Amino acid sequence: MSVRLPSSLAWATEVAVFAKGTFFVGRRAYISERFGESAWDEFLRDLGREDPVFAKPILATTLVPIESYFLFHDRSVERFFRGDAKALWTIGEKSAEWSLTHGPYKHLKNNPQSLAEFVAKLPLIWSAFFTEGRLESKMVDETTIEIELLDLPVSHSSFEDAVMGYGKRAIELVSSRTVTEHRLLGMQRGRNRVHYRFVLR
Repeated sequence: MSVRLPSSLAWATEVAVFAKGTFFVGRRAYISERFGESAWDEFLRDLGREDPVFAKPILATTLVPIESYFLFHDRSVERFFRGDAKALWTIGEKSAEWSLTHGPYKHLKNNPQSLAEFVAKLPLIWSAFFTEGRLESKMVDETTIEIELLDLPVSHSSFEDAVMGYGKRAIELVSSRTVTEHRLLGMQRGRNRVHYRFVLR
């Protein structure tokens, strides 16, 4: 397979990295709901011509090469959001809404007593999406949560924006409170770490 890597992609290692098809389910639901099934189908056909990974069915168990995962996000932002990079944060938020409304964590929605349980599960959620890197999360106190992405083998804005957007919205949905995010350490070329603090209001 020959795919032109997005310009925002910086390789930090030769390790083979994959995203799991889990991401595809939530993205498809959000884009189809907002822009229509026909818009999604047309987007997927065009993407499949550029990258044959998307010319075949993507299941939750499918291992998607990380460059294809990044290409998916770059093209979806170009197609549906006029190139607005902030859309990746929204995509992360919508993925959280799907997973806590229709997905595997819906029993935790609007259940503040389960917030610590959910925060403890976040590293497992990372592993459900990616084969490399790791996520650490902790309750600093009753109203403060920190999430770190560590040992990232590649640098791309979707790691920071989509993942932290997911984290913020998921915390809001579980706690039934608004949340303010604080960017302690952001994604930069050559840096394999991201660190955010979320404060419940």
